[in-house]
Amino acid sequence: MALSATISGDCRLLTIAGDSTMSGAQVDLYWNDATITSVPYDPSTLLPITSLDATGSLVLSIANFVDASGQPTTTYTHLNGIFKIVITVASALTADTVYEIGAVGMCDINCCLGAKTKELIQCKCGDCSECTNIISDITKIYLLLNGAKINVAGCVQTNTLYEASIDEYLKAKTICGTKNCQCDC
Repeated sequence: MALSATISGDCRLLTIAGDSTMSGAQVDLYWNDATITSVPYDPSTLLPITSLDATGSLVLSIANFVDASGQPTTTYTHLNGIFKIVITVASALTADTVYEIGAVGMCDINCCLGAKTKELIQCKCGDCSECTNIISDITKIYLLLNGAKINVAGCVQTNTLYEASIDEYLKAKTICGTKNCQCDC
């Protein structure tokens, strides 16, 4: 059974794709936290997501992250961060089957890397401390982000790795600073 979770290149859509054998499976979504995020399926009806559709799939945008009164549950404008999706396929004959998949939204961090690379290109002093600090920041951000992606890598092996991924993502964001992460890409 093929199951995947992907975030679009512009970090506006999270697509969970399974197959028809997963139709009706329960979905629990974790986003930059180890607690379940409440996600209504359709903002106009405000019904909570409880299952995948008939094809075993689900597509979410930032508009889906609202509470019962229609108020946003996040200040994010894009799906940036670390996602853990737990899908439970119920079975009347055997034990339920649980799948854990992950995805990383990194538009804000990629934007930061782009801004810092531009700074580096404009740096004229070569080996001075300013240029060395920029290279150091780029290296740390890149390694932290890739560590997070490897920890999640399409699946979530343990809660410890999921939490480590969150820490790596948030540390990369801290190194970026607020100035370099707000380009609304």
